[in-house]
Amino acid sequence: MYKLFLAFSMLFTANNCEKPSETTNQEVKTVYIGSALVDCMGLGPQKCMQYKERLDEEWTLFYDAIQGFTHEEGYNYELEVQITPVAEPLQDASSLEYTLIKILKKEKDPEFVENTTQKNAKINAITYEETSRGYQKKISLTAKRIALFKNHETKATATKNCENSDWEQLSQLCNTFVHAEMQEWEAPTQKRLHDGAAHTTITISTGANYYTSNSFDAGAPPAKLEALTNRILELAKSLDKQ
Repeated sequence: MYKLFLAFSMLFTANNCEKPSETTNQEVKTVYIGSALVDCMGLGPQKCMQYKERLDEEWTLFYDAIQGFTHEEGYNYELEVQITPVAEPLQDASSLEYTLIKILKKEKDPEFVENTTQKNAKINAITYEETSRGYQKKISLTAKRIALFKNHETKATATKNCENSDWEQLSQLCNTFVHAEMQEWEAPTQKRLHDGAAHTTITISTGANYYTSNSFDAGAPPAKLEALTNRILELAKSLDKQ
């Protein structure tokens, strides 16, 4: 009887050795989640969390979910998560499954609040200005009027009414980016530095605050300002012919 029991015990042990536990490859990590959700493209358009495993790393897009975790925009997170390999992942699905163990830290991100406030700010005025040797052109736009000024004259060369739809479009274009960041965007060309193009700036007024772009060549704005610049010039085109 003892020998039979021993044989069954050895067989059970051998079977367990042949079939390692499914949890053997599980890993526990501390990860960081950013305050803002970012537009991304998975199987279709979606919002992705910003993810990194070290504070000194750049953010990467996280296309999956973390089981048990609900992201609240405006907060930076430090999480302890369990990462489990998926034995047979579906096509185009992740081979890893993330599960929340503990929220180690949740802190409000002041930059997120500031950026959100700026992106939703009411635009009071927009000014486009080109300056070169002996020449200056300024286009001033408000909800009521579009005015063209030349060569530092205080009286407008020409004006016209600004349609509601045009002002709404201009405001939307202004609010596709954080206004303060305009000062950081590098111009794609540098012809203005040797008189090959006019120095150009765009200023956005939100009441008490004014945001002016870095200088760029006329006709060659930074990519993020291209749509706004083109629309301003299109609206003022008829004034320049008067």
